[in-house]
Amino acid sequence: MFFALFPPKTAVDAIVDRRRRLRGGPGPDLRELRTDRLHVTLHFVERFKDVPRWFVNAACKAASTVAFEPFEVCFDRALTFRGRPSSSPVVLLSQGENVPLSDLRLSVISALFDAGFSMGPVPKFTPHITLTYGSGFEGERRIEL
Repeated sequence: MFFALFPPKTAVDAIVDRRRRLRGGPGPDLRELRTDRLHVTLHFVERFKDVPRWFVNAACKAASTVAFEPFEVCFDRALTFRGRPSSSPVVLLSQGENVPLSDLRLSVISALFDAGFSMGPVPKFTPHITLTYGSGFEGERRIEL
């Protein structure tokens, strides 16, 4: 189970357009994520085979205490994260810091901790949106905004 930020429809349309342009024509063997799955993971809470309903309810109640003004997030480059050779994720990320996004993440983690959720070490945060999985996409590419 994890908390994620889903982009609005206008941003999804722009992301899909950039994904199409990055892919170009035939060539890379890439499997695209469905548009309803495009997101930025804020915090991984727990791994369950079947998540208990009470756990989901408690985590959602804790996270519902977090309030933020709307903010913009800018992803200006695409690159491949390390993965299995045939299914490396191609992601969008930012050259700079996305401070409001990092602050939102820390607020969610804080709310979970305050609600009694056990927290191990908080992993490094690399805000990104996974576009595809596959092989054939090499290097890093700047995104025209």
